[in-house]
Amino acid sequence: MREVRIDIPKGFSGVLASQLESAAQAAVSSTLMASKSKWEQTVQQRLTTTRADYLLGLNADNSMEFPDSFTGILTLRGKWANMLESGFPAYDMKTNFENSKRVKYNAEGGWYLTIPFRQRTPGTAGSGVGGSAMPDDIYAQARKLRGGTRLTGTETQYPAQTSWTGYQHKSGIYEGIKKVTKKYDNATQNQYMSFRRVGQNSDPQSWWHPGFPGIKAIDVVEPYAKSTFEKVFKKYLNDAMG
Repeated sequence: MREVRIDIPKGFSGVLASQLESAAQAAVSSTLMASKSKWEQTVQQRLTTTRADYLLGLNADNSMEFPDSFTGILTLRGKWANMLESGFPAYDMKTNFENSKRVKYNAEGGWYLTIPFRQRTPGTAGSGVGGSAMPDDIYAQARKLRGGTRLTGTETQYPAQTSWTGYQHKSGIYEGIKKVTKKYDNATQNQYMSFRRVGQNSDPQSWWHPGFPGIKAIDVVEPYAKSTFEKVFKKYLNDAMG
């Protein structure tokens, strides 16, 4: 786990009067709060689709702790959040897919899984859906879909691509898009989904994640926390001493 830790030198504890001890506590608390805000701001700037996942680890119930009057610890919790922070190498996603609770098996006993991809519409933004938005011409066609039909004929302009591993995809990214309509009490929402199949017989070079370098937010937050603490501690001390 990555953490920012603020400690007041223990030598202070024996000589500080009660009002100065209170000032020290306040300085540690305000420093951690400011550092948490700085951390969140850095995450907002450096992540998009996985931003919410990371922030969950930063806002866990035990992410901020005060073991004693002179110590404060701000911790990033969770394996995935820390992977986004520190980075991770390329890996074969098929291993995880095979262990999914939704995996199915064919007559020969081979496993397979259908992976849904939500296609973002033009002009939308946010962390919920990744990748580039559909081109305007694709979106215009997708909006006209009815009755569970799928979009076809897109590969002339948007042909299947080759992945970074050298794997040749079997279909274009927009081929087979389906319009999914969800009705709520006060609104109707359309989503556009495409689906890909992965399984035991998938090409060994397919379904590889290229890895992630990590956002290294701690490299921004840690020096910020230290400089902030120095400023606020001096202020609280001066205020306490009149």
